[in-house]
Amino acid sequence: MINCEAGFDEVVLDNLKSIIEVKSSKRVTGPYDMVAKIDLPDEKDLRDIIAWKIRIMKNVMSTLTLKVKN
Repeated sequence: MINCEAGFDEVVLDNLKSIIEVKSSKRVTGPYDMVAKIDLPDEKDLRDIIAWKIRIMKNVMSTLTLKVKN
C-alpha cells in the first residue's frame, strides 16, 4: 500500500512499472492511493525493494506492507 503526494499518483505508478520486481500496481480508494504486488521468495529481498526502490521514490509519502501467505 502506498501513499503519494496529491496529484502525483500517475507519476508514481509509472515509476513502479520500471521496477521489475513489481508484478502489478493499481490505484485504490480509501486511506491509501495505490497497491503494488511484489512477488519474492526471500523476505530480506522484499524489504530491500521496499526500502531502496519504493520508499525513496520521489512523491512517495509512506508505505504499508501486507504479506499474503499461500
